[in-house]
Amino acid sequence: MAGSNCGCGSGCKCGDSCRTTTRSATAAAAVQTVAVGTAAAVNCGVNHIGLGHNFLRHIERTKVLAYVVDLASGLDGNRGVAPWQQLRDLVMELEFHEEGLSDRSSLIVANKIDEKGAEERLEELERRVKGVRIFPVCAVLEEGVAELKDGLKMLVNGGGEGSERLKLENICVD
Repeated sequence: MAGSNCGCGSGCKCGDSCRTTTRSATAAAAVQTVAVGTAAAVNCGVNHIGLGHNFLRHIERTKVLAYVVDLASGLDGNRGVAPWQQLRDLVMELEFHEEGLSDRSSLIVANKIDEKGAEERLEELERRVKGVRIFPVCAVLEEGVAELKDGLKMLVNGGGEGSERLKLENICVD
């Protein structure tokens, strides 16, 4: 029911429109010039309430974006949508908030690589999304985190000019 607390943990009141899965926590963090977020954090911003709207305003000041997707979303009875749909939703939400907001150096963090079926899901994500590096990680076990940090440093230190950018036309959801 719209207007009620959806239970995503952010305190938002987006009701059923929040796409947070029961297995992942809403995450939004800023590290210097990098914005990191999940579809749930940004989706709350569409309704101009809670964490999402503040997060979207923060993104306006960043030069590098890290898109975090949940590889386990929608697998084996888990609630949620496929990672490529999560990416499409994130880019659309950024553009809805401010045209051109997604046009920044980017990378994708494919979280929960340790879950059953996640390796296959990662392969499918790599087939469906082009033009941006994908970093598989298990945040809980810290697997792939060192490589992710190196990728983020490269984007930040490279000035972000001419780097990879996630574009809607490079995400296949069909």
